[in-house]
Amino acid sequence: LQELGIRAVSLDSITDDNNLRLVENMRAVAWNGIDAAFTELKHAHPGLFKRQEGTLQVLVLGTGTVGKHAMEAATKMGSSDRYEQVLREGTTCALALCAGRAVTARRELMKSLLRRADILVDATRRRNPSVPLVPNDWIAWLPSHSIIADLAVDPYLLSDTPPVVRGIEGIPQGNLDRYIFLPEDPEWDQLIPGNIPKTHRRTVVSCYSWPGIHPGACMEHYGRQLRPFMELLVKKGYDALSPDGGYFERALSRGTLRAWISR
Repeated sequence: LQELGIRAVSLDSITDDNNLRLVENMRAVAWNGIDAAFTELKHAHPGLFKRQEGTLQVLVLGTGTVGKHAMEAATKMGSSDRYEQVLREGTTCALALCAGRAVTARRELMKSLLRRADILVDATRRRNPSVPLVPNDWIAWLPSHSIIADLAVDPYLLSDTPPVVRGIEGIPQGNLDRYIFLPEDPEWDQLIPGNIPKTHRRTVVSCYSWPGIHPGACMEHYGRQLRPFMELLVKKGYDALSPDGGYFERALSRGTLRAWISR
């Protein structure tokens, strides 16, 4: 980028003074992914949703920003319309449980939780991305109808040092063109490296860009966040940005190529 003379800004690196991202749509990541999971579960097993005063259990792995939004989305079954219908009719509702590192590290505890999970959600940010949180063998503990909602969407980067693997071992990574994977889909073997265990499978919803499922709302959201930064760039220019400037200038300066190189 330097050699090409490109004045680059990394959107993910535009952060406030507390290192929180200012251009993000974590709520849409959680809500769109959870909605896709409930939609697929209802499509495959409609009877689960017709039980009077029945419950579906959602196990959310991860307690960060995405995990918190996922908990809210799970209790409302991923959709305000679906939730309002449940309130009117008294049919199946959702119970959400959230598990942090102290829980995911305990095999027997995870076994008991997974056996009751109708939807398993990966909303984690792992300290060690070379080790899966849920080994493929553990997927066998999930009920056969369970849906895995992949919100973390980590890649397989096996040539890196250390290598990067998925938080839930042996599941495919999706995108906006394809984000629903059934256990019998032939693409399963094509999308997962051959040396990654994938014997045990459940239906997976996974999308590298969950906010883009609803592109109009997504662009409106990002537009509102980007507006002050775009106005600042037009007014002051890229080369004049200072890490000691005002709130938006400091944040934008942190996202520049020169800031990344200086680190």
